Amino acid sequence: MGTLYAHSHAEYFNVIKSSTGYPLIASIINPSVTTLPMVNPTFRIYEMDSQTYELLDFVDYRMDVNKSNKERKAYWYEALRFTEYFNVSSISAYNIDQIIKNSNVALLFIK
Repeated sequence: MGTLYAHSHAEYFNVIKSSTGYPLIASIINPSVTTLPMVNPTFRIYEMDSQTYELLDFVDYRMDVNKSNKERKAYWYEALRFTEYFNVSSISAYNIDQIIKNSNVALLFIK
């Protein structure tokens, strides 16, 4: 189970846990297509199981603003695939909780 939020000018996630500390829900905050200093516009496409509606993966696409301005057309590229980047099988609350526990996510998620 997961909750997806519109956008922030940063991408991050959080885990909602049970009273015993078991990860229940992954909260995923999407990046923005708004340009800001040092931030390229990004959009995200989610992959999910059509039978169970389980979130399986997502792919972030970023615009290279400098290249787009030079070529006078939008240049988007695949910047990040969640499961490959974090070496996990899916976007589950458990997997995200493990990523948070075992790493400095703020540094890992900047690419």
